[in-house]
Amino acid sequence: MAGAPAADLAAAVDAREPLSRRRPLHGVGLRSLLVLIATLFALAASEAVLRGLGVGTFAQRSELVGQVPHIIRDADLGWALKPGLAEFAINSAGVRSPHEFTPARNGKPRIALLGDSVLYGKGDAWAESAAGQLEQMLGGAERVEVLNFSVPGYGTDQEWLCYRRKVRSYKPDWVVVGVALCNDVGNNCYDTQYGTPKPKFELRGGRLVQVASPRDHALLCVWRKRSSLVNALWLATHRAANTEQMSRFCIDERNPTYAAGLRLTLALLRELISDIRRDGAKPLILLLPYQTMLTNHDHADNPLRREVVRFGSRADVPVLDLLGAFREQREAALFLPKDIYHYGGRGHELVAEAVVERYRASEGPNHAIAVNRSPGDY
Repeated sequence: MAGAPAADLAAAVDAREPLSRRRPLHGVGLRSLLVLIATLFALAASEAVLRGLGVGTFAQRSELVGQVPHIIRDADLGWALKPGLAEFAINSAGVRSPHEFTPARNGKPRIALLGDSVLYGKGDAWAESAAGQLEQMLGGAERVEVLNFSVPGYGTDQEWLCYRRKVRSYKPDWVVVGVALCNDVGNNCYDTQYGTPKPKFELRGGRLVQVASPRDHALLCVWRKRSSLVNALWLATHRAANTEQMSRFCIDERNPTYAAGLRLTLALLRELISDIRRDGAKPLILLLPYQTMLTNHDHADNPLRREVVRFGSRADVPVLDLLGAFREQREAALFLPKDIYHYGGRGHELVAEAVVERYRASEGPNHAIAVNRSPGDY
């Protein structure tokens, strides 16, 4: 019993010890709180500064969505045409045409176009675009239906998904697929283009596997829409990748990323053509040149151009290689002013003429068309 008070005293000391140890933790907690407050203040200040400097949110600063009035976000395709914009000749279904169409057929031949901004006719009125001129050359809207599903910025991956989701429901007789030789390979290599998330596929064991979807970025897009700071950081990293892509990705088949992108592009094109044929439509591939190809031999020997011609020959798919027709003209009016990629009215006229020639000769041999030559013929 004599040892009890000593034990009680030791216990009391032990009980007080944790209190003394908590005092430094209290100081650390206060410092952490102050650091957190300072960080939040710095982030808020950065947000205010960026907005003051005009660095907008995702909805304001995306290079397509929010900046291009006829483009809207799409959860599966990345972006799409905004329906019902008469000034851009976009109908209520989001198809570039001044006419309305229904999936039900009405007896007229129906031709669908599928591509990017080149075949869309960026910078051109409907009447000057390839689709508008094609319609007129075939007798006008009273005799033929031309539906342009092309969307600026699309890669082959988005075109394939667009065909599956939209085009096939209209049951076209012909599907004209535009291959933009300037950037289709690069567009297919990334899950982001022009500041906007997009679908991405990879080849795994010879099969296409979708590895990214715009839906994967849904939460990030919420923050990008609300915060200029988050959007600026995101754009800075992804724009660097896009800049690198555009500087290397026209003709550099020695680059392993390009070589992989080329194989991917051909696989996507093969699946798109297979779907078109499976649905009972006739596919037609257009090789769309850019201005540098007219005078530069290295660019004219574009690997994508060469491989698509080979693919067409093996798969018995008509391929209209338009480089020769463009070279014969050598007119500045082939392209828009200060633009080496997008066509003016005369350039679109050459595209429409080639399609009309193929269309009217459709009962003949696939390779009877003068423009369907191999790259070595130029």
